[in-house]
Amino acid sequence: MLKFYVMKRTEVVNIRYAACDVYIGRAGRGEDGYFRNPFRLLPGMSRGATLDRYRSYFYGRLRTDPEFRQRIHALKGKRLGCFCKPYPCHRDIIKEYLNTLDDE
Repeated sequence: MLKFYVMKRTEVVNIRYAACDVYIGRAGRGEDGYFRNPFRLLPGMSRGATLDRYRSYFYGRLRTDPEFRQRIHALKGKRLGCFCKPYPCHRDIIKEYLNTLDDE
């Protein structure tokens, strides 16, 4: 007998407008900011440059930090929330990574 599994995709939401399972922004409001982007968007800096820095940081940390990797994998299938959506944000990098795992 064949069994079918539905893989729940990781989603991103703006917490101003929708509920999330895990907040992944900066610390505050009772959150520790563990999943935050450590690179701030500064005046004169493009959002893309900040995200390029985060992408390198994210994949490097996945390779070298087992606890980080485990905590990131635990986000699979959850609704990730921050304040940036609909703008490109570090959570898109996390989401893309997790949804690639779903496809394997």
